[in-house]
Amino acid sequence: MKKLMALILSLAMAATLAGCGGSTTEPAESGGDTEQESSGGGWPQSSVTLTVSAGAGGGTDICARMLLEKLGDYGNFVVQNDTDGGGAAGWERVKAGDPETCSELIFYNTGLYVSYVTGLTDINPVEDLIPVVCMPTGASQYICVPKDSPFNTIQDLVDYALENPGELQCGVELGSLSHIYLGLCQQTLGIEWTYVSTGSDNDRITLLMGNNIDVTTINQATAQSYYESGDIKVLVAEQGRSEIASDKMKEVPTLEEAGFENVDVNTELIVWAPAGADDATYAAIFDAFKAAIEDEDVQAKLQEGGSDYYCPYNSWEECYDNSVANLQTITETCQTLGLA
Repeated sequence: MKKLMALILSLAMAATLAGCGGSTTEPAESGGDTEQESSGGGWPQSSVTLTVSAGAGGGTDICARMLLEKLGDYGNFVVQNDTDGGGAAGWERVKAGDPETCSELIFYNTGLYVSYVTGLTDINPVEDLIPVVCMPTGASQYICVPKDSPFNTIQDLVDYALENPGELQCGVELGSLSHIYLGLCQQTLGIEWTYVSTGSDNDRITLLMGNNIDVTTINQATAQSYYESGDIKVLVAEQGRSEIASDKMKEVPTLEEAGFENVDVNTELIVWAPAGADDATYAAIFDAFKAAIEDEDVQAKLQEGGSDYYCPYNSWEECYDNSVANLQTITETCQTLGLA
C-alpha cells in the first residue's frame, strides 16, 4: 500500500510539473525551439502584431514581410498595415500596449520623427514609444520627373525654376520624410516650387507618369524599376551613390557631382515597442530583428529589390541613442525649413 501511494504521488507531481511547463508552447512557423528559448529573454510570450505604418506593397511593407519569414523562428508574427490618420492610430495602439508582453510593435521609418516634430502627432517617438531596432539604408532618394519632361539634367530643372519661380508642381507627402528631402533639395538648389499634397512613393509615381506633377522624390528601389522601364526620368541622387544600385542608376549623378550639396538626412527602418518594458525584453526584440535582417536570404532578396537595409548596432541601447540623435537632427532641419 505504501509503495502504491508513493507511485500515485509521483505521477501526480509529474503531471503538475508537465502542466506548468506547458505555458511555453511551440511557436507557429518556428524552427522548433520554444518561444522563450528562441528569444533568450522570455519574449515573445504570445503572438506579436507588427504594425506597418505604410501601405501594402511599398518598400517598408515588403521589408517587414521578408523579416517575418525569419522571425517565425521566435514565435508567431503577423503584419498589419495601418495608415489610418497617417499611421497615428497604430502608434496610439502600440503606445497603450502591454510592456510586459510587447505583443504590439511598430515597424516604420524616421517619418514618425517628422510627424512628431511637425505636430501631426503628439506621441514622442523616444519617450512614449521606445525605438529598439534601427536599420539604416545606404540607398539614396532620387529627384524624378515625367518621361516626357523637358528636363534631362538637374541643372535644366534649376534653370527653368529660376526663370519661373513657383511654377513647378512638386509632389510631396506633407509632413513626411519626402517633405524633408524635397525641402532640403529646394534649399541646396536655390529655387522655388509649389508643393502638391500626394501620398506614398507609389502614389507619386502614378501622378508623375500621368503628368499630374512636374517633379518629386522617389526611393531607390521604386525609382530604379520605373527608370529602367523608361516610364520616368531620374535626374539626380540626393544622398549619394549606392553600391547596390543598378548600372543605369549608377550613371545618375549625385547632387554633389552636379555642383550642389548632398542631402544629409536618410531613411532608417525602426522597430518601436511600448515604453516601460524591462531591458531583457528590449534586448530579445533587438536580437530577433538583428538576426533576421542579417540573414543571407533576407539580404539577397532586399538587394535584388534595390534595398540595402542593415543593422550596424550592437544593442538596443545603441539604437535608442542613435534615435535620440536623429530626432534632434530632424528637429533642427524642420526648424530650418519652417516646418516645426
